[in-house]
Amino acid sequence: MSKRMIASAFKGLLVVSIPENLLKGAKAGSAHGHAVLHLPERGWYEFWVTHNGPDVTQHMTGPDPDPPDGFTEDSRYWEPYRVARIFGMSSKQIRID
Repeated sequence: MSKRMIASAFKGLLVVSIPENLLKGAKAGSAHGHAVLHLPERGWYEFWVTHNGPDVTQHMTGPDPDPPDGFTEDSRYWEPYRVARIFGMSSKQIRID
């Protein structure tokens, strides 16, 4: 069983669980208000959250073979684990297997 890593975005509102072996060569970035993750062995994923009052819904598309339009390699929406812990992370996780 592969060790899993956690990626957090949007101040802990979106949590993604990824097998560690898929992260080699990964790129994180953003496009049109979405957090974007490229896993070379899988493809491109987009993540975003929507709010309805206090209720937060996590969304994901992918994997796609091509990057989304407007992709930039930055950490605008992604945060380090330490920062995510300060905000508190959602107990809901999106799993990529």
